Amino acid sequence: MILKRKTTMYHTVEVVDHVICDLCRERFPGLKENGGVVSQWPADSDEDDIYSFWKTGITMETGNDWPEGKSTELKAFHICPKCFEEKLIPWMASQGAEPTITKINTL
Repeated sequence: MILKRKTTMYHTVEVVDHVICDLCRERFPGLKENGGVVSQWPADSDEDDIYSFWKTGITMETGNDWPEGKSTELKAFHICPKCFEEKLIPWMASQGAEPTITKINTL
């Protein structure tokens, strides 16, 4: 994940400029990052549906969570949807794991 500095009227913040897939090294611009956990990749749709998206995330968070606050470390991989489908799922299956598939429809 590559950050760039953005200056607002009151302060300077770091925002995600682009994400690089950790497997194929392809660069994906204009992505959203959610606490370093999930990357949103532009959908590869034949219809160019502006409402379509793909989100991928592989993370592990460790630490302590006390009533007054917490201290954690987050390890994350950024993997594009193509590598997720073509590399990660087959490798996980070779290790005996199958993905849990959940369908969500709020219409």
